[in-house]
Amino acid sequence: MLDFLLIMTSKNIVVSLAIMGAILSTFARALSSFVVSMIGDRPFESRDVAVNRIAKGFSTSGYAAMSVSIFLFIVSGFIIDLS
Repeated sequence: MLDFLLIMTSKNIVVSLAIMGAILSTFARALSSFVVSMIGDRPFESRDVAVNRIAKGFSTSGYAAMSVSIFLFIVSGFIIDLS
């Protein structure tokens, strides 16, 4: 179990999650416009509704990734004391 925690709290994983979350949150609107132009907006009422809903999903995913990164950073501080 400790080996798994050491891998999950490694610097590469924590920083990657933080950067991925920041990119998703910052560029949510641009990414959602790109996705809507690629897949179309048929299931939605209009293009704006599609862009807004997908942007909300990207933003939520970005904040979730950043939260997991922060949590793993805190856990890594406690793991150092155990090893």
